[in-house]
Amino acid sequence: MTSSSYPEEDETRLPCPSWVFSNFSNVHVARDRSWFTDEYTPFETFFEDDSFVTTQVKVIGVGSVNLPVKSFPYDDGPEAHGVLRLENVLHAPSAICNMIGDVHTKNFAVSDLSFRSDDGLCGSIYDESARHPVAWLVKRRFLEVLLSEPPLGPKVGPSPFDPDVAYVLRAIWPLEEQRKFETVKSFREQKIKYCPPLTSAEKAWLKTIWENEFKFLLDFGLRINKEEDREEGRRILRKLMEED
Repeated sequence: MTSSSYPEEDETRLPCPSWVFSNFSNVHVARDRSWFTDEYTPFETFFEDDSFVTTQVKVIGVGSVNLPVKSFPYDDGPEAHGVLRLENVLHAPSAICNMIGDVHTKNFAVSDLSFRSDDGLCGSIYDESARHPVAWLVKRRFLEVLLSEPPLGPKVGPSPFDPDVAYVLRAIWPLEEQRKFETVKSFREQKIKYCPPLTSAEKAWLKTIWENEFKFLLDFGLRINKEEDREEGRRILRKLMEED
């Protein structure tokens, strides 16, 4: 279902509108599946939300987001808009809001932040190969990406922020969880039709670390009651044994 097909009065079902720049985060986060492209991998993991007391926020997938943004904030028309592509975005339905982490990649970087009271612009996100910013940050309650409005951008819901609540927006994806995802993703991309059962030696190696297959699969976001997950788990185990 597209955002345009939602009843106008049911704004709570529309995607979260706030894409907050969080320079204390090491990962991007999106609340709604509708933000993601088809480049999406179901995967159970978590990020740590360091708001007063560190808690784990559940993640159900990882993928890419093509964010419709204003590239030229003072202009109108289709040419004033662009796309900010975010990769390895965590899908966390219970997150407070969407976040863009301070992830330095070859794709983009964030300019020096400075508040301009005349228009509220506070900084830009630019492609290293481009001559102009691909997106702008605007001062609202937090620094947020300036999104394209409908019809070029999606219809979005109300602000997720309660004016009476203090927020500390931070998302830390542990390195161990990142490695698990990369391992699982690489094996899912392989076109291997058959993976034989574990040998006695492989079962013994698994037992010394995870005790049993159930715990091993669970550690990689896989299910023992799904044969394709068990097959994927065998590939992962053999790769880990090679690297040991």
